[in-house]
Amino acid sequence: MSMSYWPIVGYGVNLDELYEYLNKDKVNALIRDMIPNEEFEEDVLEDDTFYGGVYTSFAEFLCELDDSKVFSYENDGATTEYFLYQPRYWWKKKSNDPKTAAECDDMIAGVLKKVYDISDEELKTHIDYIDTVGMG
Repeated sequence: MSMSYWPIVGYGVNLDELYEYLNKDKVNALIRDMIPNEEFEEDVLEDDTFYGGVYTSFAEFLCELDDSKVFSYENDGATTEYFLYQPRYWWKKKSNDPKTAAECDDMIAGVLKKVYDISDEELKTHIDYIDTVGMG
């Protein structure tokens, strides 16, 4: 048996830290608006919408809520998911990439506030540089 490892590097948030602030009603409403022809259980978080259904993970769903399309997601191969801005080479930069850490904080908060009930100040305490590894 062999093991695979991959780097998880960027500026963002560990979604496990925010679970207590998740507003399931907001998630249910957004999913139903985004995919109107799909039939879901009463609570989309309880059916196969995530982890093998429409989205491979909750973090992937968050990327769909990102109008700027500059954020991505990673997981550690177990249960931890990250929503983050990953550094790019200068020739791959997008015109709407955040220019400063404060701008990145505001952009991340703008996405996460769509499904989490948390103040901007509290949310920004969870946003940090992420440098870890995934394995599976």
